[in-house]
Amino acid sequence: MSSRDLWTVIGRAKSDVSFRDRLFPHFDQTVKDEGYELSDAELVQAKHALDDGMENYLVHTDFSYGFRLKYPSDWRKLVLAPNVVGFLSPPESPTDIFQDNVVVNVGETNLSLREQVDSEMSQLPSLFPNWASGQPYGVTVANLPAERLQLAGQMGPDLRNNQPEMMLTQMTVVWVMKGKRIYRIEYTAEARAYAKFMPQFQAMLESFELS
Repeated sequence: MSSRDLWTVIGRAKSDVSFRDRLFPHFDQTVKDEGYELSDAELVQAKHALDDGMENYLVHTDFSYGFRLKYPSDWRKLVLAPNVVGFLSPPESPTDIFQDNVVVNVGETNLSLREQVDSEMSQLPSLFPNWASGQPYGVTVANLPAERLQLAGQMGPDLRNNQPEMMLTQMTVVWVMKGKRIYRIEYTAEARAYAKFMPQFQAMLESFELS
């Protein structure tokens, strides 16, 4: 699972032009000088996220639930329910049986953000009995306080090579509230592809707006 410093660096670079300017072309050294601790893989991931422009993204606007975000133009949008919309990555091969995805789910709650997250966390053992999770931590989404959580476990079984197999999966869940509406943004991917599509998810999260 990625460190908090990874998302701090990405978020700061996208909101602080002077910091971004210092990052390039001496990215690794600047990150170290600023006191952030990123692994080699996280340094690569951060660079890809910051290099990932939005010119090849489409816009999804939900007037009913008051949100807007951008998503990659080669991803497929799928309305799953009036309050749920998904975005599916393109298949990586003809035999790719799982499309990594981002789902936005909107609900109503009388709880605070922290209480809502705690309530959903308490249900994780029954919903995902074979999954492990870290602790949720504070981030900012749409200029509002939000909570972010990472999980890892197995889904399935899926039929591969005519044999049922469990699929190693990783997930990031982000909660943000406005009024009594709770917006849950989930990124789910096979473990092998999780880092590959993280820059797209991060770009979608950075573009998320509430009206």
